[in-house]
Amino acid sequence: MNTFQDYKERDKILLGLGYSSYKNYLHSPLWKKIRTKVIQRANGLCEISGCNAAASQVHHLVYSQQILLGYKRKLRHLIAVCRSCHTHGEFANRQKVSRSEANHRLGFGGWVPCPKCHKQRVRTDFENFSGTQQYKICRCCRK
Repeated sequence: MNTFQDYKERDKILLGLGYSSYKNYLHSPLWKKIRTKVIQRANGLCEISGCNAAASQVHHLVYSQQILLGYKRKLRHLIAVCRSCHTHGEFANRQKVSRSEANHRLGFGGWVPCPKCHKQRVRTDFENFSGTQQYKICRCCRK
């Protein structure tokens, strides 16, 4: 799997929602409303373990249309973070890393919603950070 496939899929979803780019989405009233809800849920603090800084940004653990639209039940897949933690998670040697690696670097490594139902959290197995990853599915989706 391409290391940045998640970002390409995100951009495809956003295009279908009428946003020409992720940057345009981040400047939209919709995103500002979602961002505010996530930061308020965290009482304005960074949710990264060991950090007590004020949250100013939001990290996506996963991208899906429902999450990008801000469905209430999907907001758990968004994490309030301070700029320092977000930068540490998303970049290595000034290079953007994959979403999976960013999650790992932020302390959420390997735990993502089930790719089928998005209800249960499942473990992601990493062979390495070259983009090779395997998603497990939850018990209810194995049937």
